[in-house]
Parts: sequence; C-alpha cells; structure tokens
Amino acid sequence: MKKIIGIFVAMILCAGCLGGYGIAENEQRAGEEEEYAKRSDAVRFLTELSLIQSKSQSDLTRSVSREEFSYIVAALLNPNGVPVATNRYYTDVEPDSYGADSISYLAERHILSVDAEANFEPSHPVTADQAVKILMCAAGYGEYALQL
Repeated sequence: MKKIIGIFVAMILCAGCLGGYGIAENEQRAGEEEEYAKRSDAVRFLTELSLIQSKSQSDLTRSVSREEFSYIVAALLNPNGVPVATNRYYTDVEPDSYGADSISYLAERHILSVDAEANFEPSHPVTADQAVKILMCAAGYGEYALQL
C-alpha cells in the first residue's frame, strides 16, 4: 500500500514540479499560492515516508533532476534500501554519486532505458514525459508506456 501511495504522490509531485503547460499566464498567477501549497504538502508527505530528505521551502520551486527522480522511484520500490549495483549502465553517472545505485537498479529492471551512447544526463531536469514513463514502467505498465 505504501508503494502505491508513494507512486501516486510522486506522480502528483512530478506534475506539479514540471510546470503547468497550456495554462494562461493570469490563471497561472491566480493558482500559484494553491500550487505552492500542494507542492509543500507533497514534499512533506514524501519526507514523512522517508522517500526524500526534508527540503526547505525555497526548494519547492526548483526542477527535479533525473538523478533525484530516479532515487525517489527506487526508494518507492525498495522501502528497505536499494541494493548496491554491480553493473553500471550509463557512462555519465559517477559510481559514487548518491543516485548511482538507484539509477542502475532501475535500468536493470528496464524502468529506465539505456540508449546506444549510454548517456543518462543525471543533472538535467526530468521532463513530464520521462517521469510518466518511469512511473508507468515502475507500476508494471512498461509495454503501454513505450507505446505513448
């Protein structure tokens, strides 16, 4: 149950952090306070589940990196800790970075795709499409996610 709730909250958090596409600027301003409150609640909830470390209020407006998102998803799938990776799948992920084991874990399970160049770009912001694909694969809907 914790896994399902965590994935659902991560999807909401991801959608909130990745921006409101297609919203008129005046509507966006009107909803900024409400959106900030939703993000704050989501971050607080994920912190209580020990899926992320406590974030300051100023962190609520920044992007979520691909490495951070992978770390959160791997933590959702492994509440007792992500296993230490024996294989490295990406050339640009430092073996001693905090998310290296999580990234390798997700790649081993085909939740993350490995391209021919083996680049992951861990510091780049995760896009909405990438986040949805990762969450769908983590939930067991990888075949469907690849068709989108």
